[in-house]
Amino acid sequence: MRFEDWLVRQYIKWREEDSRRHGLTSFAKWLGVSVVELRDWMDGKSVPQNGEVLMKLAHRLSDDVYLYLGYIPPNVGLTMSSQLSR
Repeated sequence: MRFEDWLVRQYIKWREEDSRRHGLTSFAKWLGVSVVELRDWMDGKSVPQNGEVLMKLAHRLSDDVYLYLGYIPPNVGLTMSSQLSR
């Protein structure tokens, strides 16, 4: 699945969780990003690359955002290191 497809699914899921939620503007605000950025991501024109933005998306949606963008989630290395030191 492509990132933009995953993001659209997350948007649909977000709207289904609360019938009072409306539109991309509210979703963008909830994610902490601009509507323009969100539209570009959902249209496949660009992808988020800024580490702070990725952390916001992971916090609000899931760490899967890293996988759909081809990155290793930042906490994977920490988890593995702590397990190795035991």
